[in-house]
Amino acid sequence: MEVAQGYKQTEIGTIPEDWDDPVLRDVAEKGAPICYGIVQVGPYSVDGVQVLAIKNLNTDYETDVHRAAPQRERAYGRSRVRPDDVLISVKGTIGRVGIVPSHFAGNISRDLARIRPREGIVPQFLFQMLQSGLAQGRMAVACVGTTRLELSIGILKTVRIPLPPTKTEQEAIAEALSDADTRTHLMVVCASPHQRA
Repeated sequence: MEVAQGYKQTEIGTIPEDWDDPVLRDVAEKGAPICYGIVQVGPYSVDGVQVLAIKNLNTDYETDVHRAAPQRERAYGRSRVRPDDVLISVKGTIGRVGIVPSHFAGNISRDLARIRPREGIVPQFLFQMLQSGLAQGRMAVACVGTTRLELSIGILKTVRIPLPPTKTEQEAIAEALSDADTRTHLMVVCASPHQRA
């Protein structure tokens, strides 16, 4: 296939020559590899640590947030989140994406995976790319399970995204996509048949 001047052919399609197509593993901060959260959050603890679930993504990140006992959460220190971490659902409903807001401090449940963007990656850009048909399609194909679908961290780490070389370009693209009314058709939710109905 002939590629137009200034572009190149990659695994994810035709992209500008100066763009890259890294896997998510290489987009994450080295000291904070992609991981999922607390396997069993346990009963609600009034003085516990906040733990985000799928239902909390893209809300106020305050209402209806579970709190896990500190001793239970402590064992999952690796999955604690900080502002601008990108979260994606990996169990049940696959591919719902969110960004941790500045006011939230806590952890995530096993239903979510945390991607902490490395230096040079704009969180809002990564958020938009993970909602694209390309990324959502790759994740949908990789779902396993019959009663409750699941996406493995290993597969998630290998999902590729197109990546402009500068933060300015990433920010401009993220802003354009966030303003578009087409966001809903970018989502390809991987759910069991009874959830689709």
